[in-house]
Amino acid sequence: IDGAIWIGFPGVEGIMALGKILNGEVNPSGRLIDTYAKDFTEIPSYENTGLHGNNGTDLYTGSSEHFSDYEEGIYVGYRYFETRYQTEKENGDKWYSENVAFPFGYGLSYTHFSWEIVDKKPVENTEITAETQFSVTVKVTNDKNGVKGKDVIQLYMALPYTGKIEKAAKVLVGFIKTEELDPGESKEYTVTFDGYDFASFDSYGKVEAGYAGYLLEAGDYKLILGKNAHDETSAVNYSVSGTVKFPDGASVQVKPLFADAEVGLKVLSRSDWEGTWPARRTDSEKQLSNELKQSIASLDSGNPLTAESNEVKEADLSFARAKKTSPVQLWQLFGKDYDDKLWDELLKNITVSSMFEMCSNMGSFGTVAIDYIGKIKTLEEDGPNGFSNFLAKNDVFDTCLYASECVLAATWNTELAEAMGDSIGNEGIVGNAKSGNDFKPYSGWYAPGVNIHRSPFGGRNSEYYSEDGVLTGIMAANVIKGASEKGVYCYMKHFAVNENETHRAGVCTWLTEQSLREVYLKGFEIAVKKGNANAVMSSFNRIGARWTGGDYRLLTTVLRDEWGFKGAVITDFADKAYMNNKQMTYAGGDIRLGNLEGKNWVDTSNPVDVYMLKRATKNVLYITANSAAINGLGDGVQVSVLMPYWQIALIVIDCVIVFGLAVWGVFAVRKLLKKPE
Repeated sequence: IDGAIWIGFPGVEGIMALGKILNGEVNPSGRLIDTYAKDFTEIPSYENTGLHGNNGTDLYTGSSEHFSDYEEGIYVGYRYFETRYQTEKENGDKWYSENVAFPFGYGLSYTHFSWEIVDKKPVENTEITAETQFSVTVKVTNDKNGVKGKDVIQLYMALPYTGKIEKAAKVLVGFIKTEELDPGESKEYTVTFDGYDFASFDSYGKVEAGYAGYLLEAGDYKLILGKNAHDETSAVNYSVSGTVKFPDGASVQVKPLFADAEVGLKVLSRSDWEGTWPARRTDSEKQLSNELKQSIASLDSGNPLTAESNEVKEADLSFARAKKTSPVQLWQLFGKDYDDKLWDELLKNITVSSMFEMCSNMGSFGTVAIDYIGKIKTLEEDGPNGFSNFLAKNDVFDTCLYASECVLAATWNTELAEAMGDSIGNEGIVGNAKSGNDFKPYSGWYAPGVNIHRSPFGGRNSEYYSEDGVLTGIMAANVIKGASEKGVYCYMKHFAVNENETHRAGVCTWLTEQSLREVYLKGFEIAVKKGNANAVMSSFNRIGARWTGGDYRLLTTVLRDEWGFKGAVITDFADKAYMNNKQMTYAGGDIRLGNLEGKNWVDTSNPVDVYMLKRATKNVLYITANSAAINGLGDGVQVSVLMPYWQIALIVIDCVIVFGLAVWGVFAVRKLLKKPE
């Protein structure tokens, strides 16, 4: 083979560019989003990857419950291959060539680019602190004898390993896609990041007794400018003399929460690859203890609130006893802060039955109307390739089938990601106008997918961006930013650890908290912090023995208190008995995605029930009030559907073409009539 083009799923029209790439009219500039191993069975996750036809190898003995063991720990994708390369020392090159076909971030071009670091902050050999902000400016020059094209600047941080906690040899900390540069042209590009972006999570205080959380361990750090995860072009050295700690979340101190999720795991360690290599469970390890059986059956969310908690006692727990027009209408909350007092005034005018109906009963591809507060029924559509009507009751009209998330991520182009979100947003504004029915916008989108390519055998890898959480998070953040600016809230999914499609409904996923936070939650975290994501879809699976959609630690402590998330959480399709309404709401979930009526669990004499239901209601109304669903509502405003400029342009062009053909037809007929018989 002289050459190959990785093209992924390019959408309905993307394939039309292939000829231009092959003949050189377009210069490809994509980069791989995963490491391409030569033998997929030699990837650490292989032995514990769910495969259909596995004859019960992931089934607890004598039960219907399944398990999935993430025994590879943090060593996913290049984090394994680049680390193994380093630990093989003098045999590293040989081992790498035998195991890796193409590294993460690899890609070719029809031209050649040279790089030069022209500015760096802080300067080399500076000691890193918790406040250190990094800024690296790279001058990119296209070869004068080449052709015009784009390049991708990739920055990695090499981490010190002391044996106390697991460390990848290097991690991606930032990247940027250049503009199209002409032959001989140079431009400068700046990448910024901070120390938290390459921090490790110590779950047990192994680095420093008494402290468990995010940290930078003492040692030497090397910032690497690389063409990909393997090939380095230049480096800048830094150091840490004592443990640097990052203890603070948005409103709580960050601390370990998921120790129960790694019980019984034998986790891969770089200190002994062979001795800790993942293996499938033995028959004795598949026994389901009574304690674990009870934990799986439990509907406890872990919510610590009681009627005596200050949070509950200080809250306004009033609600309407009858459905009557509220003096405060939802549109008045547009643009208001989440903590604005006007929310309390709105919520006290809603009945408990309306709150329950919207949050816990029928949240199937939309939310119900509450007419007396001015809330319309909203339409929400699937999925990562654009608006579709998979399982939905609503027909979807004239929307685009976009390239897969893999293809978008392979551009490494954040501007393109935002442009895709913007295009989704435009489609959302137009909504179902062609239906001739209610002319509603598509105000919600069940996307993007933000899970990780843990294995090449992942059943829905095409719906997720990459094996790397940083690339995943940055691309997702920009898609969400583009869509939300047009009034479409994006339920990024599946939160969290939904890398395994086999038996995913209720599967007990066992993993270390370090890998959970550094690998599998990283993309979601970035999307919240940098993309201002305000909607999330929880997943079918369990973390340990607790369903993610009913886990207070995940949906409240991590998502809201640590990351500062403000918005709504919806379940994945809630057709399973373990996906309990009350558990969901108490955990911090807000909408039950389903089309079957749920049992009303709300006891109005229980202040915690009322508090949690009102909070869920507020979260749903918060994203609705700041979406396209509110367009046209308010005093003196008339609802109308505006045709986007591109559609107007196409109609004009069509008319011109039709008119031209008509004129041509007239002259053609006249000429024909003039011909002698």
